[in-house]
Amino acid sequence: MSRIEGRVDDLDESSWESTIKFVLTLIVTTVIVAAAVYVLGSVMFDASASGPGHRAAIAAMHAHS
Repeated sequence: MSRIEGRVDDLDESSWESTIKFVLTLIVTTVIVAAAVYVLGSVMFDASASGPGHRAAIAAMHAHS
């Protein structure tokens, strides 16, 4: 086997490992982003839980100014 053939074999293995690492990184990143969107979205769209508290805080701020 020549040096070039040996390097091609090494390149194929490292390319395969790089592809696996890339796909795993995409999956993990997607899960993290989905969790963040879920948490932030549930806070923003659940107005009944945070609505009155915010109104009271705004009213208190206006009363002091």
